[in-house]
Amino acid sequence: MKLHQRTLRKMSLIGLFSGITYLLYLVRIPGFVFFPSFLEINLSEIPVFLVGFIYGPFASISALLFRFAIAIPFSTTSLIGETADLIYSAAFILPATLIYQSNRTKVGALYGFIVGFFFQLLATSFLNVYWVTDIYLDLYFGSAENFVGFIQQTNPYVVDPYWSLVWFVYLPFNMLKNTLIIATTLIIYKRVHLFIKKLNVSQP
Repeated sequence: MKLHQRTLRKMSLIGLFSGITYLLYLVRIPGFVFFPSFLEINLSEIPVFLVGFIYGPFASISALLFRFAIAIPFSTTSLIGETADLIYSAAFILPATLIYQSNRTKVGALYGFIVGFFFQLLATSFLNVYWVTDIYLDLYFGSAENFVGFIQQTNPYVVDPYWSLVWFVYLPFNMLKNTLIIATTLIIYKRVHLFIKKLNVSQP
């Protein structure tokens, strides 16, 4: 297959993964009963991991930016939620794909997942404490007391909307969510990769 044909097919498949990423972003799975109702699981990071492991970090960035751009006209959070999701996903996926690109082995994938896992936890924790929470308080709850009261309906251990919320809600939720994303990616990656190889698409 000629170089320009391989490149065209590669870009087409990156576009396909990007489209799947956005479609999965629309599907929100309710979180566990002991988490507040606004915490929902979406599986859109799985195709971003897949395309990043196959084609490299640039492909992951492309899929995430596509997801963000398409979501802009439909935002109900003044783009705060979409921007935060973009940062959280990038913190999770880019370290993993960068590490795997330099060490394309099971050990490299595992190490990448571990590093990405903790980068994402750090990003979600600090961004919520120092940026996202205050904006949502102003937009939807009016005061910290109202927000904490809402959270305490499902988790009475939360006493403030910042680090207490992070420790007792955001960290456990993201640890469970990240584990689900990683496990699912590991299960289907090999099959997807073999399918791409059969199409004779060049990989980095």
